Amino acid sequence: MRTYGAHDVPPVPLVASVVWVVDGEEHIDTVALGWTGQAVYVRLPDPRCRTNSIWLDGADVQRR
Repeated sequence: MRTYGAHDVPPVPLVASVVWVVDGEEHIDTVALGWTGQAVYVRLPDPRCRTNSIWLDGADVQRR
């Protein structure tokens, strides 16, 4: 995947804070695949998510 302005990085271990519509907030051990400014591209292999990765605000992730 190519995103203009994104930095290519090796996977960085982190904890993502995700809020599901039905299940509420969950903290997930995962990896960052890239970022742009305040957004972080995160791997999210979860059946509740239609894609295998999502963009999150930088405030919603924390390095492990």
